[in-house]
Amino acid sequence: MKKSLWAACMLLLLSVSVAHAQMKFGVKAGANLTDLKLNGDLLKVENRFGYHVGPTMLIDFPFVGWGIDASVLYDYREMRLQEGGTTSEQDVKHRQVVLPVNLRYSFGLSSVASAFLFAGPQFNYSVGKLDKTLFSSSTWNINRSTLSVNVGVGFLLLKHLQATVNYHIACGKTSEFKLTDVAKTYNARNNAWQVGLAYYF
Repeated sequence: MKKSLWAACMLLLLSVSVAHAQMKFGVKAGANLTDLKLNGDLLKVENRFGYHVGPTMLIDFPFVGWGIDASVLYDYREMRLQEGGTTSEQDVKHRQVVLPVNLRYSFGLSSVASAFLFAGPQFNYSVGKLDKTLFSSSTWNINRSTLSVNVGVGFLLLKHLQATVNYHIACGKTSEFKLTDVAKTYNARNNAWQVGLAYYF
């Protein structure tokens, strides 16, 4: 009985919070600097810049400072790989549709600006070609779907213009580097530093 009453109270509180939440929609765009992690030293990695862009949504709860933001973004990343002990280089491109959902806590700096911390999961779905032949005797294989986490900070000006910096951490491997002639596989994690701008209408 007590558990049922407690659950009913929590559900009521959540319903009231959602009903009084303020919701804004906008657009977001920014830059990615790939930070590829490979469990082996056969390749030298040169991380390169990419970008992300798409619609975004911000929900401010009545609890002071707390909110959620969610986006649907097209995410493009690129890195240059050099075969160990040689001068052979090849570029690898990774295209995804990503869904980041972040819990955020804001600190009011003034009536026109606030800073916030945010963190949350991101769901990634790779698009385009997933396999690429490298250096004639190996392949680069990208996973179709992956899970990752974002952690970062940001500023919101005039309740409309937002700037963020975050580190994107892959949960598990996102790609495989396979040496076809010796049947050996190395796992890669496509982490990234990201800088973004958003405007909420």
